[in-house]
Amino acid sequence: IIGGFEKVFEFARVFRNEGVSTQHLQDFTMLEFYQAYSDYNDLMKSTEKMLSSAISKVLDADTIQFGEHTIDLRVPWPRKTLQAAILEKTGIDIDQCPDIETLQLAITAQNIHLTYSGPASRGKLIDELYKEYVRPHLINPIFITDHPLDLSPLAKKQPKNKAKVQRFQLVIAGMEIVNAFSEVNDPIDQQERFEEQTKDREAGDTEAHTMDKDYV
Repeated sequence: IIGGFEKVFEFARVFRNEGVSTQHLQDFTMLEFYQAYSDYNDLMKSTEKMLSSAISKVLDADTIQFGEHTIDLRVPWPRKTLQAAILEKTGIDIDQCPDIETLQLAITAQNIHLTYSGPASRGKLIDELYKEYVRPHLINPIFITDHPLDLSPLAKKQPKNKAKVQRFQLVIAGMEIVNAFSEVNDPIDQQERFEEQTKDREAGDTEAHTMDKDYV
C-alpha cells in the first residue's frame, strides 16, 4: 500500500457529523485496514472468519437473543446483491431503472411512499429504498453486495458490469456492521466519480461526496 507495506491497519477514534440515530454513532472507534492484491471477495472471507471467531470465543454459542429476535450466527453467511434484495421486498428492479426519472416512475407504480422527501439523485433513492424496505428485515448475518456505481464513489467498478461496484455491507439485526469495498486505483475514474457526485450535491443531495483533488 505504501513504503513497501502491503497490508496496513489502524484503530482510530472517529467523529463524523452525519446525524444521530441508534444505528449511526457520531463518535466511535473504528478498525480500518487496506490490503494489496485482494478484492472485496477476499474481504468478505476475512470478515466472516474474523467475526465468527470472535463471536465463538466471546459467546461460546451459535445464537444470540436480540430483542424479539433469535439471531443465527453460524457460518457461512449468505450473500445477496442489493438489486436482488430490493427487488424481493419492493418489486422494483433497479437495474431496469437507469436514471432517476425511471426509478421514480417505478416507485410510484409500486405505490411506495418513502419517508425521505428531500432532493434526491438515483443513488439516494436506491439507498432510501434499501434502508426503509430491506435492511430492517435482515436479521441473521448477510452480506449485501454489488452496489450501484452512483451510490459508491470510492469503490472499484465490476469488471463485467461498469454500472456496479465491488462493495459489500454486512448486516445483522437490521444494522450495518461492516462496509467495505475494492478501492478505486484509477485517478481518472476517481475524478469523474467526484464530478458526478458534485453535480448530485449541487442538485440537493447533501450526502453526495464533494470534490477532493488531493485524494485524486
